[in-house]
Amino acid sequence: MARRRRKNVRSEIERAANRKNLRSHIRALGLQSEDEYRAWCRKRGLGDGLHKSNRQIQKERQLALRQQGEAALARTRQRTRSPANTIRQLYDRTLPKGRLGADYLYKIRGLFNAFSSGPMRRALLDLLLQVERRGDLFRLDPVIPAFGAHPHNNFIDGLASLARHSEDWVRPVAEWVP
Repeated sequence: MARRRRKNVRSEIERAANRKNLRSHIRALGLQSEDEYRAWCRKRGLGDGLHKSNRQIQKERQLALRQQGEAALARTRQRTRSPANTIRQLYDRTLPKGRLGADYLYKIRGLFNAFSSGPMRRALLDLLLQVERRGDLFRLDPVIPAFGAHPHNNFIDGLASLARHSEDWVRPVAEWVP
C-alpha cells in the first residue's frame, strides 16, 4: 500500500512539473492558453497533443523562432524594398513613427533631423538618392578599417559631410559622373 501511495505521489509531482513545463513552453511561443497552443500546432501541421517529448518541444520553439525571424524580415523588406521612397518620406517627415527596418534608415533620419538648413538637407537628399541608384553604400560598416568602429566612420556620414559643403559644389549632384 505504501509503495502505491509513493508511486501516486511521484506521478502527481511529475504531472505538476509537466503542466508547469507546458505553460512555460506555451509562453515561450508567445501564446496565452492551451487552446491557443493547440490551434497554433494544428495551423502548422503539428500534433496538437499536450504531452510532447523534449525533442518535439525544441522543434516547436525552433519553428516559432524561424517564423518570427521571417516576419521581421518581411517587415524590413517592406521598408527597404524601395529605399528611395523611404528616404524621401524621411526627408519630408511624412513617414509614420515606428520601426524603420534597416539600421541605416535610422542613421539617415537622424542626419535629416540634424540638418536645420534647407539647402544642406536638400543636398543630403540628392546625394542619398544618387547613391541609392548607383551604389551599395547604405551600410554602417567602418569605411576606413584603421579608424575602427567610430560612429561617424561610415559612408552615410561621409555623404552628410559632403552635403555640409554643398555651397562649394561646382555642379549639381545629378550631373556627377561616377
